[in-house]
Amino acid sequence: MALRIDWARWGWPALLGALALPVGVLAGVRPELTLLVALGLAFVLVVFADLTTGLVAFTFLTFFELLPSADSAAFGFTKLAGLLLALSWLARLAVHPDAKSDLLRAHPMIGGLLVLLIAWAGVSVIWAENTAGAIEATYRLGLNAVLFLIVYTAVRVPRDAVRVLWAFVIGASAATAYGIVTGDAASPYGEAARLSGTAENANELASTLVASLALALGLAFHSRDSPAQRAAALAMATIALYGVLLTVSRSGLIALGVAALAAIVLSGRWRPRVAVLAIGVAVSALAYFALFAPDAARERVRDFEGGTGREDIWRVAWRMVEDQPLQGVGAGNFSDSSIHYLLVPGTLRRSDFIVDSRKNAHNVYLGTLAELGIVGLALLAALIVAIIACALWAIDGFRRVGDIRMEMLARAQLVAVFGLLASLFFASDEYKKQLWLLLALAPALLAIARAELDRARERSADAEPG
Repeated sequence: MALRIDWARWGWPALLGALALPVGVLAGVRPELTLLVALGLAFVLVVFADLTTGLVAFTFLTFFELLPSADSAAFGFTKLAGLLLALSWLARLAVHPDAKSDLLRAHPMIGGLLVLLIAWAGVSVIWAENTAGAIEATYRLGLNAVLFLIVYTAVRVPRDAVRVLWAFVIGASAATAYGIVTGDAASPYGEAARLSGTAENANELASTLVASLALALGLAFHSRDSPAQRAAALAMATIALYGVLLTVSRSGLIALGVAALAAIVLSGRWRPRVAVLAIGVAVSALAYFALFAPDAARERVRDFEGGTGREDIWRVAWRMVEDQPLQGVGAGNFSDSSIHYLLVPGTLRRSDFIVDSRKNAHNVYLGTLAELGIVGLALLAALIVAIIACALWAIDGFRRVGDIRMEMLARAQLVAVFGLLASLFFASDEYKKQLWLLLALAPALLAIARAELDRARERSADAEPG
């Protein structure tokens, strides 16, 4: 009798067994890569089973890049995870087409601004000195726009948003705690140890932790019915605040101050309590630098003169603006074109940042103006305003429907966005995945709030006497 194999029953075990063999061989050759491979296989299964769960996993995995010991394999893994997430999103749209989950149709203004910004960056290839740099910058911008679309499709109900924000906070806390415990994340700055990561310098890491602090406090309020979750959220808020202080980042402290002011302004009827909390955060920061920080760290925070060459870089960026005000020098071309603007009247203290190390603009807004001109900056500003408007409408929607927990979480999301936007005045971090993730949550939260309002109106209509 011929042997017949039940492929429906044994297919998956056979596939997993076949994959286990090379993973086992890799464990003997490159043990440090085994965890990444195992996570990758698990991620493949998760992301194609459920897009929202894949987004949650991807949100957490983006913080692998913050680990100081991360190598090119870790970066490659996060890029692969992003590609798999995009493929899962395309499959979701193909199998379950839904106009309500399509950002381009639900928010044509935001979608149009995204398309125009990417198109203008792509057109700048024509006049860019470094064509490859302009193409790469356009490509990276396009990837973040795709993440924007994915978030809107994946986050459809309050539970989805909560899961993504928990993944954000847990990922940031895990990366920070790893750096604090091992000490590997400390990069020397005189006698001060500045917490930083491989993919982000100390200033960029600080802005991520400011956002994590705001979100953790929002999740603490959202989890008030669960003491364990609330305690976990408060613990992660503490880790985020401590991490910001360990970065010894002046821009991070400014972003923290902006986030605190935004929290007070946006807290509505909870303003007195939020003001007390914001004052407590400020007092904690002052106490750390007054009592515990090394002398070099205190000196760095007090001394703003020169901004470690940042003022010279900004001066060169402004010369670019004066030379090419409308179109700029081309996407991603600041570091390549900056050397042509050195021999202009005006003192530069740190020309080595232009000639030797080729720094970026250290200011997203000024850098966008220098690279993409007035047109590019206007598109970026309009996109940010539209996103903030979505966030405000979402807050108002949750308030009107009486969903206090989601209202507070939406307020925390907007506070985190303001903290990140403030940090962009001091860093060229326009491709940060965490930034685009939080920006994309604004229209997604608005869609959730509108759905709750529609259900509330339907219940009200059904309750009316016939």
